[in-house]
Amino acid sequence: MKKILLYILLFAGSFSCRQQLLEKPENLIERDTMVDLYFDISVLNAAKSSSYQTLKENQIIPTKLLYQKYQIDSLQFTKSNAYYLSQPQLAQSLLQEVKKRLDTLVYFRRKELDSIKKIKQNEKLKKVKEKMKKEGIPSKNKKGKEIQFTQ
Repeated sequence: MKKILLYILLFAGSFSCRQQLLEKPENLIERDTMVDLYFDISVLNAAKSSSYQTLKENQIIPTKLLYQKYQIDSLQFTKSNAYYLSQPQLAQSLLQEVKKRLDTLVYFRRKELDSIKKIKQNEKLKKVKEKMKKEGIPSKNKKGKEIQFTQ
């Protein structure tokens, strides 16, 4: 009896996974545009958490900006979002693409920050060497090699 019940549940479960839960809305936002929207939402949420006061002072409403940028309204977004999220495989592929773009953004941002840090360190070393020279402190060792500063 338990096996029959299990088979029925498995069959019903596999059938329901294939069945479309929501009708496709008339003004469905295209897949690529939804990826862009999800990406922008992620970036704006990060900005809200780190720069809330700046957004508030400049009266910037992130959702309003998105609606203007993509020429959509909240209802169209809500219906499209619900439609895409009602299809797990499609939702997963959308979110994986967003994650890939966010990872790329983070990678290049870190690279940029590392470059800025290196430039600042080099500037500090230059100032130290200039100060040493000014104060008559030798910048070379006894063998005539330039003293290396660790960063």
